[in-house]
Amino acid sequence: MNGSALTGDRRTVAELLGFDGIIEHTRDAMWQTDGYIALLSAVASLAITCAKLAEDLEIWASQEFDYVRLADGHTRTSVLMPQKRNPYALTMIRGEAGVLIGRLTGMLAVTKTPSARSDNLIFAYGEVPRALDLALRQMRLTAGVVAGLEANVERMYAALESGYSQAADLAEYLMVEVGIDYRTAYRIVGAAVRRAAELGLRGIDMTGELLAECALELSGAEHGLRELDLATALDPRAIVRSRSTVGGAEPSVVKGMAADVCAAARSAQSRAGSRRAVLDAAEASLLARSTELAEN
Repeated sequence: MNGSALTGDRRTVAELLGFDGIIEHTRDAMWQTDGYIALLSAVASLAITCAKLAEDLEIWASQEFDYVRLADGHTRTSVLMPQKRNPYALTMIRGEAGVLIGRLTGMLAVTKTPSARSDNLIFAYGEVPRALDLALRQMRLTAGVVAGLEANVERMYAALESGYSQAADLAEYLMVEVGIDYRTAYRIVGAAVRRAAELGLRGIDMTGELLAECALELSGAEHGLRELDLATALDPRAIVRSRSTVGGAEPSVVKGMAADVCAAARSAQSRAGSRRAVLDAAEASLLARSTELAEN
């Protein structure tokens, strides 16, 4: 609301219009575009997050990985290969993110308009609502894809066991439990992983004896590693359960974080609803008063 246009009680007039206060600078009141840019930036950022998830799922749903399966409604049969199911919903999510990035870029481009010109506003009246509508459709589609996912737990765990995902955690374990500095532990574990790969061993198959041999070659000392029982330190499930601090991967921690995000979203939705109710009430009051004055 333009403060220079007010001649009476500025707070009273602002409240009559449903505003919290006034905008003191006329140019900001009439031609401000910061809100549009912030809104489209948030929309584009959210769309990119969905697109990243879609890209991951596209890889994980492939025959080579077979970690997840999309619901039938989110795939379609290849026109050439009858055995192939294309993740069409993921293609849409990724493409919609590209469109929304373009709309943000376009809005940024038109805001270079000189002072007190309305070019940017003319385009914003169409682009901003269209961007919001597309973003909502992308969110609904992403939510549907996630809700319909089926995880191939056995396949995922087999892939986890076949590699060396425990390496960083093992280096940390040596630092904490044995008292080796992290750089030395890092080098020992790195050498042990290379040796295990040469011998055809998995990460969970590494032993204290293997670590001791590598430590001896690297530093001239075994550091008491030969007798270590690494069963828990190398167990992926045990490793995940141990990450129970804020931001950790332990299931209850992840669920708690998700619950906090959902609560924050509900709070934001409630604030938006309250704000809209105030504006709707102000509009209704003004219309009623205008009708009363017109009739008299």
